Order: sequence, then C-alpha cells, then structure tokens
Amino acid sequence: MKFLIDNRLAAFLCVLSLAATATACGGKNDNQPVATTSPTGETPSATPSPTTSPTSKPTPAVPKSETTKKVEDFIKTSVPTTLKGVEATAVDCPPDVKIEAGKKFDCEVTIPQGKFKAAVEMKDDKGTITWNSKNVLNVASLEQTIKDEVKKQKQLDITIDCGSSKSPVRFFEKVGETFTCPATTADGKKGAAQITIKDETGQVSWKI
Repeated sequence: MKFLIDNRLAAFLCVLSLAATATACGGKNDNQPVATTSPTGETPSATPSPTTSPTSKPTPAVPKSETTKKVEDFIKTSVPTTLKGVEATAVDCPPDVKIEAGKKFDCEVTIPQGKFKAAVEMKDDKGTITWNSKNVLNVASLEQTIKDEVKKQKQLDITIDCGSSKSPVRFFEKVGETFTCPATTADGKKGAAQITIKDETGQVSWKI
C-alpha cells in the first residue's frame, strides 16, 4: 500500500499579512546606520605598556528592519502549530527584509531539538508571507496519518513508532532518504512502514 502525504507545515499554511502595521508597509528602509566610534583625540603614551596587546573590537550587529522583526515573530509564534507543540527559541532572518512581491528568502529557526531552515515567500506588495519548514519532519503527525490511512484502507487498528516517543521531530539531510517505523496490529502482528523523503519541505511517501 502506498500513500503520498504532504507534511509541509502539517497541512497548516503559515500566512502573515504585514499590511496591518503602517510602518511595515510604508516602503521605507527601516535599517539604521551602524554607529561607529570617532577618534578620542587623546595623545598616546610615549612608552606603551609591553604587557598590553592590541585587541580587535567585535563587529557591531547589523540592525534589523521592522519587516524582518515581524517575519521572525510570526514564524516563532506559528512553529508550535506547525510542529505540534514544539517551541521555537529563536528565529534569524536576513536583516534587511523589505516588502516586495515575489521575494524569497530563508530564515534559521532554532528549536530545543536543533535547527532548521524556513523557506519564506512574500506573496504580494502588502506583505503577505507564507513559509515552509525545510529538512525536518513532524513525526507525531506522520504516525497519526499512517494510522488513519491504514484504518481507512485496511480496516486495521495499528500502533506505529516513527520516533515520537523520543523526539517530536526528525531531521533529514537529503531528498531520497528512507527510514522505517515499526508497526503492530491490534492482534499482535508486527510489520513496518517504510518512509521515503520526497522533497526538502518534508513531503514523504510510505508503504506498509
């Protein structure tokens, strides 16, 4: 039995319109210039201390636009819905995001289990965005989908373990990867579902 499921965002489309905030839709560049240190005008000592070595100053962080901040906040608040209860601890998007229809970019999302990329697309000039997770699976949703389909197609109740008891998510490196999920029917018969990654957004096919 084969079945193709779309695991992108657990069938939840993440959409945000930035048009609700006037400052985000005015089209201005929200980036501010990085402050630099001006010379102090002090006269250096004629005899520099031999114990003091020059140290390089850290590069100031590039300030983020208001649009960038809104995109980061939206992704962070929607992760628990898309990954079924997993909390995002940080989201890092390009600092100079502006409202531009068709613009695409990636953000890095940090969760307790690791990091993944969020592929973001700005759908229109009002700031409506959608995003898809990349290289991460919601295994709890996958387990439930397989159980529901086996029940529907085979009239069988099964338990299946794709790893949700250890972690709610599973990371993968490339399209074409496979893994197995042990399954047991209500009367004790054992089997397994073979899962194949179909694309980087987490679409998979499976057979059991």
